[in-house]
Order: sequence, then structure tokens, then C-alpha cells
Amino acid sequence: MNTGVVIIAIINMCLGAFFIAFSIPFLRGKIHKNAWYGFRVGAKTEEEWQRINVFGAQRFIVWSKWLIGIALLSLAVYGISFAMTIPTAVFIVIFIFDIFCGAIFPLIAVFQTAFYASDISSSSR
Repeated sequence: MNTGVVIIAIINMCLGAFFIAFSIPFLRGKIHKNAWYGFRVGAKTEEEWQRINVFGAQRFIVWSKWLIGIALLSLAVYGISFAMTIPTAVFIVIFIFDIFCGAIFPLIAVFQTAFYASDISSSSR
């Protein structure tokens, strides 16, 4: 189980780094309205597209930092386990929590962006 914690923590750190790298072009306004890349949730104009995508990028960066932080905390607990005896139940809880955070944090960012987009589209009518 201990190696499972390390594997999930590394996956979550990579996932967080990927989402941050994915978000940087949106923060800089480099990606224009298209059908393939971006948060395509109700943007009718280029200005709405940019506002929604900047907001979405900010949300992804915030939640990705939390994801990376929790993964680092899991690795720290794993490292401490060599100096102290930590029960297997603790590792099971950490393992489940890491999997939960890796699945939920990106979804939170997506939902926040979708709600923001619906607010923008309803206010522009």
C-alpha cells in the first residue's frame, strides 16, 4: 500500500503540473475562440471567450496548486513512515484522499468556470 501512495502522489503532481501548463496560454490571452482547445461553455463573442478562459485558467491553477500540495504532503507522510511506525490504515486513508483529490479538484475548476460562463451569458442578454 505504501508504494500506492507514492504512485498516486506522483500522478497527482504530474496532473497538477499539466493543468498549470495547460492554463498559462489562456492567462496570456494567446488562445482565440476555436472548437478544439479551451473552455467552450457559452461564449458567444471573442471577448466572452477570453474572459471565461482567463477565469477558467485561474481556477485550474488554484486547484492544481492544492492538488500538488496534497501530493507533497502524502509524500512527506510516506517519508516520515520510515522513521516512525505508521499504521496501514493511515496509508489507506491517504491513498483514498489522494485519489479523491485527483478526481474532484479538476471537476471543481470546471464547474466554477461553467457557473461563471453562465453568469456572463445571462448578464450579456
